[in-house]
Amino acid sequence: MHGRWNELPVFDFVEVEGPLVEGKSLGWKLKWDGDKRAKLLGMAVKLGDHIKDIKRRKAKNARAKFLSLKADLERKGWAVISDFIEGRLSKEEAEKLLRRELKQAYRRAFELGHESSGMSDWVELTDRDLEWLESAYREEVGYLKRFLDDVDAGRGAMDYRKRWRMYVDTLEHVFFSGKMVSVPEGFVIDWVMNRLAEHCEGCEILKKNSPYTRNSLPTVPKAGATPCLSNCRCRLRVRKPRSLEEYKAADRKNRRSLLRLLKKVKGG
Repeated sequence: MHGRWNELPVFDFVEVEGPLVEGKSLGWKLKWDGDKRAKLLGMAVKLGDHIKDIKRRKAKNARAKFLSLKADLERKGWAVISDFIEGRLSKEEAEKLLRRELKQAYRRAFELGHESSGMSDWVELTDRDLEWLESAYREEVGYLKRFLDDVDAGRGAMDYRKRWRMYVDTLEHVFFSGKMVSVPEGFVIDWVMNRLAEHCEGCEILKKNSPYTRNSLPTVPKAGATPCLSNCRCRLRVRKPRSLEEYKAADRKNRRSLLRLLKKVKGG
């Protein structure tokens, strides 16, 4: 299992404004699928040093398509919200249209994240991967409903256009989660903090407990599990372990315990 190691590029995260939804941790639904597990490992070994070039090219192309997807969702969604504000659509009609756009965008963002991993030509997303995606979408719908309730009642201090952009920015964590589900077994993941940015206690905890494995990683930056929410400036780095002992220690990290600790920190 621990044959030829190849360091993968750092996964960078784009800064967004406003709080994202909370609780979109990777969770148990990203447990390994046996067949996918074997395929990822086999391809990582087979590709050898070529995996870096493949991944770099795939990541660049997928990221460009993802940014286009975000821009399209922002434009289409705001057109629906504008029609709702101006009385051309009922709240129910607006919600139906936004849910459809959001669901399609979540699926596509996840697929593009998977594509950016460089492994999508050989390993497909599994039912377990898509179960997680569905749960993340359902949670986001709850926040979307509250947003529309606030628009209907004229509540909220944040500009509605800016607030909609916040919902569009939630696609970032979906895109990068799509990358994480395609990390081959045997690699470790560092939580890396930007030295020039301010950091919350949650990110300090995640850095201190690094590295993780794909199985033990509790969350991704900007997913809302840390107190800094969408203001998180951290990133993830996938690399080969320095030793078998480091990999085993990373894999033993208790994801659930870390999530409970992060929740406690967020609650003050």
